[in-house]
Amino acid sequence: MSPSTATIPERNRLEIIWFSSDDAQREAIRALLDYGMLNFTSYREEEWLVRTPVARKLKELGVPFEWLTEHA
Repeated sequence: MSPSTATIPERNRLEIIWFSSDDAQREAIRALLDYGMLNFTSYREEEWLVRTPVARKLKELGVPFEWLTEHA
């Protein structure tokens, strides 16, 4: 496979996302339930640890959150 045709694997790692309100978290939970993607860990009320595809889906759906590790 030549370098020009090589594909870069999709990033799939642990991400940190932050919500500014309880309403935003509820919106995220509803959206992820609808897509069968509700899977996160949380040690702080406003922060979730999620896999990259979950953060991408929330961003795609317009759920309000800050993706703290997006450019890390």
